Amino acid sequence: CKVNITLFTSYGKILTAVDAARPRERFQITTGQSVGYFDYGRCIWQTGNNAGVIIEIESNESGTWINLNEPAPKDIVVGDICDLEAGCDWRYATCLVKFANTDNFGASPYLIGEDNYKKGPR
Repeated sequence: CKVNITLFTSYGKILTAVDAARPRERFQITTGQSVGYFDYGRCIWQTGNNAGVIIEIESNESGTWINLNEPAPKDIVVGDICDLEAGCDWRYATCLVKFANTDNFGASPYLIGEDNYKKGPR
């Protein structure tokens, strides 16, 4: 792929909302990115109880809600800071539009990504 992911990484600070039903998996952040931008990306905790922990992002909704692929080891609290890396779904269109990196595209443009395959039908 060869994308410099730091160019597609955003700073996120936990806002006033942490989902009470999923306090270690779902939270609201400050970011100006669009819905789906961080899907399949990574959340890298910089401060708080989870500093140094890296967790895959399942999805982001409404541009500001982040759903982690697995629970964080410790509680996420308001004010925690994380870096959010843009995610890739291994599709040619994503490589073209989001990353402008089609010269280095390494997946088949007609197959879904392995992660999506494992999830099964929606």
